[in-house]
Amino acid sequence: KCVYSGFSTSNYLRIPQNLKNTSYTYIFKFTTGNSFSAQQTVVHGEYFLNIEITTSGLVQYYNWGSDNSGTILTASTNTTYWVKCVFNGNQKTFSYSTDGVNWTGISPYTDSNLKPDDTRYEFRIGLSSYSSNNPFLGSVDMMDAKILDSTGNIVWKGVSEEEVYLNGSVYTIIDETVPFYQ
Repeated sequence: KCVYSGFSTSNYLRIPQNLKNTSYTYIFKFTTGNSFSAQQTVVHGEYFLNIEITTSGLVQYYNWGSDNSGTILTASTNTTYWVKCVFNGNQKTFSYSTDGVNWTGISPYTDSNLKPDDTRYEFRIGLSSYSSNNPFLGSVDMMDAKILDSTGNIVWKGVSEEEVYLNGSVYTIIDETVPFYQ
């Protein structure tokens, strides 16, 4: 219901720029497509947080400004993954999961070229803001997309959810009118 796919140069999601913060944790759930025939962008925040998939299926982090890169995992086609990036100042620690519960971490690295205040480029899901010819060929589940502050409180969710009490029953209202998707 809250899964988005079909990314292209005119169809992608945007995260508000003010959510680029070097003390936040970023979590995204995505399912790879049926091919790694092209380089693909899952999440892109220029000089901040980039998650891409190579033609050999490597899910990588990358910072265009400093050329820091590394492999988070080797993906399979048509498979669901969660990727988490924890910022601690200019140190990033990535981990991944295949169930959203059990996480495998990779070594943290220091990125001396972080620019969270750089608003020249959009913070996007499904398409790079630097090069618009690498759309993601899979899907992103916005119900599990979230950003947490340093104390673990949610500061942003891809889809807001609210419980409403009506005549003694509990109903869950899901707001899919997210203002940032295009």
